[in-house]
Amino acid sequence: MLYKPGGFKITIRKALKHDLGEILRIHEESPQELGREDPKWFKALLESNSKRILFLIALIGDKALGYSLAYRSRSRGYIEYIAIDESHRGRGIGSMLLEETEKILLNRGVREIYLCVKDWNKNALNFYLKHNYKIKGTILWFTAPPERVKTNNPEIDYTVIDVNAGLLKPRLKYYASYWSNFVDEVDRYIYKKKLYRAERAILVRRGKRAIACAIYSDGDKLIVDSISLSSYNAIEALEALLNSLKNIAIA
Repeated sequence: MLYKPGGFKITIRKALKHDLGEILRIHEESPQELGREDPKWFKALLESNSKRILFLIALIGDKALGYSLAYRSRSRGYIEYIAIDESHRGRGIGSMLLEETEKILLNRGVREIYLCVKDWNKNALNFYLKHNYKIKGTILWFTAPPERVKTNNPEIDYTVIDVNAGLLKPRLKYYASYWSNFVDEVDRYIYKKKLYRAERAILVRRGKRAIACAIYSDGDKLIVDSISLSSYNAIEALEALLNSLKNIAIA
């Protein structure tokens, strides 16, 4: 798609593998707004052929101005990122990327689009409100030093398995979080294709039955991406997960 705001010809196309360096450059300009991302994860997304992933880049000639990343799950879409080069903000490029993302998702059968904005990021909030998005709910983030995490010893016999997330075969029935409705299927596809293996998983079993699962990444901070619980002894299973994550973080 071509746009000509102010006489400049801007091209928006599918992001390709050779765009990785420019995408990382733009992403790393806004660590507070976007959060940190593993370059290997971006690389895996660019190398995948999943129709659930929509990765676009905006350019003038060979210069990248911004990118957008979205996922599709059946009739719903989820926008992960829209990021613009610092020197080109305020020129409508974000709106162009959003418009193109929405149009492609619509053509792929999406009828609702979701996204998350950090509570202090007023610029992003106003941007989406201006484009007719509405606030549907609030997601809470929790953080604590591992030594302050209090857990009880579960009163059930359980086995905890810590494995690479790509090797995790048992899946619980319910999605782990609001956004995992959109990203879990993409994650499984990436793991299946062996394009990314950095995340790990803790699986709690009672006998042969999986009763809880957590996906996490371990760097200078231990970040829990999602937690799934069955309805069977959910509190005890959560205690087992938290205790295991605490021990991993301390170690």
